[in-house]
Amino acid sequence: MKTITYNTKEFELPYLYDANKKTDILLLEKFGFFCDVPLAETRLVTGTEGELLDHTLTMLRMSSKANAVSKLHYQTLCKMWGGFNNLCNIIPITNAQNFTFWADTKMYSALNNNNDNALSKQKRHRNKRLFEEVAEQAGEIYDEKIFKPTVLSLLVMN
Repeated sequence: MKTITYNTKEFELPYLYDANKKTDILLLEKFGFFCDVPLAETRLVTGTEGELLDHTLTMLRMSSKANAVSKLHYQTLCKMWGGFNNLCNIIPITNAQNFTFWADTKMYSALNNNNDNALSKQKRHRNKRLFEEVAEQAGEIYDEKIFKPTVLSLLVMN
């Protein structure tokens, strides 16, 4: 049997339920999003009663389990989604919180030694590597004219 594990990203309760991606279910059906599964069956499987399909809520219902990226995130998700029916099991996992595994030792060494030049050099190196990875995943060519190593760049993923 194939299973789905959903890695959640929401972590702040007060406003995020309204920020979750929702799409008009009739529009999705019109565009073939449900691969000819009848709308009544789609509503039953996803638990969608109104006109908007909540993508996160749907994944929490269709997955066999969901990973919260920390214990605090897990607690927030339980508060956030606890009032909904037929959700998968949500479990806390550690994601990028193991200092020994994830820390950039050159960057921390420069920081601890108050070596601003070495810190800046390592930070630019890491930013370049990040932009190269994003460009590769997006099918684009990394261009230093666009992503300048001396400029703060923010990547917003939707």
